[in-house]
Amino acid sequence: MRSANPALNPFQTGGHVQQPAQWTTLGGPTGVATGAGGVSAQARPGVMTLGGTITASAILVGLTMTSAIVAYTLMGANPALQLPLGIGGLVAAIICSLIIWFKHTSAPIVAPIYAIFKGAFVGWFSLMVTAMLSQKLGAGAQGMPFQALALTIAVAGGMLVGYATRVIRPGKIFTAVIVSAGIGYGLFALLALVLSLMGNNALSSLFSPTNSSVLSIGLSVFVVCLAALTLVLAFDQINIGIQSGQPKYMEWYAGWALLVELIWLYIEILRLLAKLRSK
Repeated sequence: MRSANPALNPFQTGGHVQQPAQWTTLGGPTGVATGAGGVSAQARPGVMTLGGTITASAILVGLTMTSAIVAYTLMGANPALQLPLGIGGLVAAIICSLIIWFKHTSAPIVAPIYAIFKGAFVGWFSLMVTAMLSQKLGAGAQGMPFQALALTIAVAGGMLVGYATRVIRPGKIFTAVIVSAGIGYGLFALLALVLSLMGNNALSSLFSPTNSSVLSIGLSVFVVCLAALTLVLAFDQINIGIQSGQPKYMEWYAGWALLVELIWLYIEILRLLAKLRSK
């Protein structure tokens, strides 16, 4: 199965990083990878472990949140910083992503840099949405980013519990539907962008945080659900990577890939809240 997030594909057998030849995975999807001496993959040095992946992911999320809060505060006090911190952070984050994508071994160094730059963009996006809503709601729009953050944590936690307890299992049909929906949404967003560059904003207006039409809200609900369900695929791919004894640096690669998913989920939840509040 392939993940809806292409960044997670290297965790698959046959991806960019191969499972060591002397290791086998026992017990099916929830088995433990063992070597010739019967030692579990997580007990061997130099390989990806659950604890290491959690630590790397927590550090990256913490860096992103800290950067976002600092950027939000600085840009709110000095609007001249919005372009260099917001757009500059996005461009730098894209460059970091490309480096990590093509050179996985760089993840332990580049992933934290990505988190800082992407946090600046998240802070900028949050400030822009808040400013747009403040024109309608006044001071009532100020707490919306924190509401979106709380909901993101709750949704991600719910998806993790659902996966861990096997309530939600990413089988072939589940994966095919989510991947197909993700591709479809990506093509739709690309079409909207192309049309907007040609002066037709009929589709791009659906993405506006202040568009409270039923169609626009429905689109946001769909994307939030898609982003949430994609997290289940991410957890499964990371689990495969841990069981197959991927190299240690893949812990940071996994943390980066998961962070990409979480930021997407946060942005879509914030956009949905803004549309609902506008209505």
